[in-house]
Amino acid sequence: MGQMGKIHVWLLIGLAVVCLGVLGYYLMTTSGPTPDVETVKSDNAGGVGAKTEEETAAPASKQPAGPPGETVEKVPESQPGPQKFPIAKEGREDGPADTPEKPPDTAQTNILKIAVGADIETQIAQNPNYCSLIDGYLYDFFDYLNQQPYVEALHLDQNTLMSFQNILNRLTANPPLPAGERVDPISMLKNMYHLYRVLGYTYIRLIKEVLQHEQDTLEINFDLFYKWLMSGSQCPQSGLERPPFNVTYLYAGYLLNTIGGRAYLFRRSPEVRLLASYYAILIVHHAEKEGKNSYGIDLLPYIAILREEIGNYSHLEFQMNYVDRLTALERYYRKKR
Repeated sequence: MGQMGKIHVWLLIGLAVVCLGVLGYYLMTTSGPTPDVETVKSDNAGGVGAKTEEETAAPASKQPAGPPGETVEKVPESQPGPQKFPIAKEGREDGPADTPEKPPDTAQTNILKIAVGADIETQIAQNPNYCSLIDGYLYDFFDYLNQQPYVEALHLDQNTLMSFQNILNRLTANPPLPAGERVDPISMLKNMYHLYRVLGYTYIRLIKEVLQHEQDTLEINFDLFYKWLMSGSQCPQSGLERPPFNVTYLYAGYLLNTIGGRAYLFRRSPEVRLLASYYAILIVHHAEKEGKNSYGIDLLPYIAILREEIGNYSHLEFQMNYVDRLTALERYYRKKR
């Protein structure tokens, strides 16, 4: 490269340095404050004039500001929720903490208690309002069901109370065979389709929907209906017509002792299957004590199996109540062997 070429290169370098210096000075004198990160995000999301996240949330939440660096938890506005059946599980707090609690009604508490080995006749003798309280809770339960969206979606021809009475009437008029089905294949086939054949699609669907949606109070409700069924001789006056005890015994034996009944329970949830089996055992046990176990159903094998199943299933709130009761029944029947 000649002398003139070197001079041209140095002139170009010097000119570039001068341009960079002028550009830097211009940027330093005209730049404003650095925009906030949240504002940039908001501008990018909503365009020019878009509100920031804080400006958008402020009018809706109306929450007091907390100390710097601390997040203030938003308290949702109170909204009227769906009506709840007025039977709550033990150990649960319903309602706000600052709401004064009403003193518990001792009579009602005793009615709803799932007691181990509870003698219904003794409870009725000790509580003169037992029958009216049981009926009252049943009416409350069906009034609650009538207001549930899943029940309204079924478009029943009558309310749930009348539907339940129709279910009882159909089951009473067509009882199943609780034993001996292995000898007669036709009886086995009838038992397998008994509930669907007797009740029909509409009532079967209603029962399934209630069992599915009312899991939260399932144990209380099972116990409540058991007490209502078994207090027939002591509480003859009721707004609902109870089935005779011999019909209740036939269905208990059907669920425990037949392929059709067991198959039906195994298509339900574990909670429904275990609870239905438990109360079926109590009903057959009552029949045994009263000399009304006409089909000679042997409870001991069912008690032993169910006690182990419930003992290994921790999702039942009153698990130990059931286990203790089944243990006592197992000892009772082993002594009779």
